[in-house]
Amino acid sequence: MSKKKLIIFGAGGNADVICSTINDANENIEVLGFFDDMVKTNSKKNILGKLNKKNVDKYKKFRDIYFIWSLRSTNLGKNILNKYRDLDIPEKKLLTIKHPTAVISKYSKIGKGVSIHPFVNVGPGVILKNNIHIFSHSLIGHNTTLNDFSYVANNASIGAFVKIKEGSYIGMNSSIKERVILGKWSIVGMGSVVIKNVKENSVVVGNPAKNLIK
Repeated sequence: MSKKKLIIFGAGGNADVICSTINDANENIEVLGFFDDMVKTNSKKNILGKLNKKNVDKYKKFRDIYFIWSLRSTNLGKNILNKYRDLDIPEKKLLTIKHPTAVISKYSKIGKGVSIHPFVNVGPGVILKNNIHIFSHSLIGHNTTLNDFSYVANNASIGAFVKIKEGSYIGMNSSIKERVILGKWSIVGMGSVVIKNVKENSVVVGNPAKNLIK
């Protein structure tokens, strides 16, 4: 069986974590290289060029080449969507990566371009859509939905029936109460305890979490 070849969007720390997860999973995947807008001539990584449609088009026509997004939604904000839509990548070309220590219910639904890292627990009825990152030791409660470009940092705990809208960021060691809704492109600061709905584009911190943007 020939190896799948993977190109990672972004060449920062998240890309390193994805590579580590691939290595631990011992899957038949070869990281071909990285697209990164911050191209450095002295980079030790195999940078294939900037992240743009022209460069992506060179590779997406090949059957054995796949892609995964490593960039944080909070770094790029809504501009991430414009850049991604311009790339025009079919879902079938997005590769999902799962660490072997992750516990993922067979009754969950996992989308495309998702990365699930060490010791994550994904409960039954969970829906993970596309281009989502869930970092180590996080828990996703049953019947919770994470929409595209959601980002769950280390040790986050998300209750049941939570709805996490597009581009939401959940900081490390934070907790989300069951049935809470996080609005699009909202940010939950690290160590926060969210017990009520969070509005779109809000930044909430603390215990209980309060909105920093008035």
